[in-house]
Amino acid sequence: MRLEMGLYVGGRVNVAVAVADESRDCIGEVAAACRAVGFLHASTLDHVGVFTGSAPLEALAELRGVPGVIAVEVERPTRIRAWLPAARV
Repeated sequence: MRLEMGLYVGGRVNVAVAVADESRDCIGEVAAACRAVGFLHASTLDHVGVFTGSAPLEALAELRGVPGVIAVEVERPTRIRAWLPAARV
């Protein structure tokens, strides 16, 4: 699988999953429930209650419904233009 503009070829998107404060003590179990709906876990940020990975586009609604999940943010492509100062004559 390769990344193209924030979307994995094959219909997967990179996501960050936020876990409710009351579920932070069981963040591993929340991540396991997300994996059961197709989430591929990449990393966990325990101190802020977030884990990242990728999920199929069609599983995003189900991922948002996992108990303990309060938000699912989809990575969006970023385009940065080079800043060039105006030419002075």
